[in-house]
Amino acid sequence: MAVILALVALVVVGLPLAYVVTRDLVVAAVLAPLVTALQCAAAAVAMLLVGGPFGLWMILITVAAWGAAGLLVRRARSPMPPLGVVDLVVMYVPLLLPALLVRRPPVAWDARSIWWFHASWIEGGPGALRDALANPALAYSHPDYPPLVPATIAGAWTSTGGSGLWIAQAVSTVLTLSAVAMLAYAVRHLVPTARPMVARLLALGVALGLWATADYGVAAGYVDHLWAAALAAAVALLFIGGSIIDADGSPGHGRGGHLALAVLLATVAALTKNEGLVAAGMVAVLFTVRARHHLHRAAWMWLPVAAGLAWAMVARGFGATSDLSSSPRIGQLTGGDLEPLGRIPRTLTTFGGHVGWVLAGALVVSVIGAISLRRSRRTIGLVSDLWPWLVIVGFGIGLLATYVISPYEIGWHLATSADRVGVLLLLVALTIVASWVLVAMEPAPGADPPRPPKVRERRIDAEAPSEGVRVGW
Repeated sequence: MAVILALVALVVVGLPLAYVVTRDLVVAAVLAPLVTALQCAAAAVAMLLVGGPFGLWMILITVAAWGAAGLLVRRARSPMPPLGVVDLVVMYVPLLLPALLVRRPPVAWDARSIWWFHASWIEGGPGALRDALANPALAYSHPDYPPLVPATIAGAWTSTGGSGLWIAQAVSTVLTLSAVAMLAYAVRHLVPTARPMVARLLALGVALGLWATADYGVAAGYVDHLWAAALAAAVALLFIGGSIIDADGSPGHGRGGHLALAVLLATVAALTKNEGLVAAGMVAVLFTVRARHHLHRAAWMWLPVAAGLAWAMVARGFGATSDLSSSPRIGQLTGGDLEPLGRIPRTLTTFGGHVGWVLAGALVVSVIGAISLRRSRRTIGLVSDLWPWLVIVGFGIGLLATYVISPYEIGWHLATSADRVGVLLLLVALTIVASWVLVAMEPAPGADPPRPPKVRERRIDAEAPSEGVRVGW
């Protein structure tokens, strides 16, 4: 019962603001857990800075969010594309089968030693959280990691009166499923004129890619798949579809809702893990370049970066340290010692084994598409796939740098994390492939429109009263 109550609250608390963004109740219900998570993260930061019980801050933030939703919903705006019954059945029901891994015992190491441990700090109040951030004995738990998932779990524990690990595992799994559901939604609506069933099946295929590497992490309390799915959905909205900025650089047809959704999803990524913040920063830089003629839109994508940096400054202000920023290998490199660069070959080999085959296949598809379908891609409103490839390259370089400067033994570090942290590369590559399939399935430019279906001709007897109906109609 506690698990059920926690999951219901996860939807209800964030539903008003999610509806303001989407203007569709079904889409809002799918997005709501991520909005709730953002509200819980805000409550945790407010508690850390000001003091007072976490439960009180949850109530205050929720009331403020609902009040803001009541004001914002009055602004007229077209709803985002809806999710119908067939969409839900085809795109989302199949995801429930691999998600049954949530029934595994909640004993995953990172989940217990990092995310659920941090949740206990937040649930314990401002004193417990401040002491934990400043305690050097807890450095192994990465106290500088962002608070989104731990705060949401702490909120579930606070609202249900329990601290069960089953609740923690269920909440983190639903957050991840919400993120991958929004990724499927973004792929489904990349091309408004696409054949619906083709778009649905492609969206399902991209979503199932979440389990292609480190499948144990989706439903075991890890957060890598959560932030990667959220940011991949933002990449699809910003750099593939034309809903925000069209292929020719003009404002898209999204009318604000798509941009707001992309900002929200990128903020989820930035406040979930440090890698998510780095990737969100790369996305902000690339989108600023792409939307350089519409900087008022590009500026919004810096809000996730600001949120992630704000948490980093707050955490360090209370004594938290980062294992990477304090690594002695940074000093080696700046001092001219290139010995850490010897880690590059092993790192590339390891990541190649996890996601290399997907990246290679996506690259082949992109080359073939660029040769034969580039004009069609632009005609149907899709943006050049150069931009998502730049996201892949930029984040790949960032990952490579992470393992080069890592203070840990390279074999152990790769073995314990490489299969999880590269999920973003996989999901963006699959989204690129899906976009080219959509292009290939569209009619060629200038092709004759399909003939209308034949209508059985009906004749009226000339001798019968016609009441103005022409004979032979």
